[in-house]
Amino acid sequence: NFRDSGTGTNNQLIAVNGTVLYNLANGAWISKRTGLTSGAKSRFTTFLDYVFHVNGSDTTNTWDGSSSSFGTTNASSAPIAKFADTFKSRVYLAANNTNPDRLWYSTVPDSSNLITWDTGASGQWIDIAPQDGENLTGIKRFGRELLVYKANNMYRYLGIAGTDPDPLIRVGTQSQESVIEAKDGVHFHHPGSNSIQRYSGGYPQE
Repeated sequence: NFRDSGTGTNNQLIAVNGTVLYNLANGAWISKRTGLTSGAKSRFTTFLDYVFHVNGSDTTNTWDGSSSSFGTTNASSAPIAKFADTFKSRVYLAANNTNPDRLWYSTVPDSSNLITWDTGASGQWIDIAPQDGENLTGIKRFGRELLVYKANNMYRYLGIAGTDPDPLIRVGTQSQESVIEAKDGVHFHHPGSNSIQRYSGGYPQE
């Protein structure tokens, strides 16, 4: 559900079915992006009045809600990623098959509301505990932290200045879709204990 700021003239409902991304317009589903990898789970985030589309297999694309199709504005050099969120005036993209523990971040917007990406060897990214034997399963902005999930560990990313160096929180989730923010914190399913955990700062509570 892409929400455009201002008067909301470009608010759009978007869905992916098979290899095609559609939006609902005047009671009909209109194709906006084709040739997607079948079976790849699509996820979205919104920044600068663009919706960012990732699925872990295909090029990261964006849409302003009014153009004829998805394009590469603010994502022309962005990495392929499985997960996306916004945090501290940047877009964060996480994990792909080549770099399953990596968290990439954009620049902050310039005066023209444009962002860029540097995915090079010394670029704008950080690997989240690649030595812990697990790979990223989701990310979620919560207050002043970006929560980074693995199946049995959770890390707190505070910005480009730092993150938890070790898995201080020994619960995580296997599914980005189980991570839901409510008024009392962020709730998620931990498969190891088969429980719902709530994080509101400190250590999660079952």
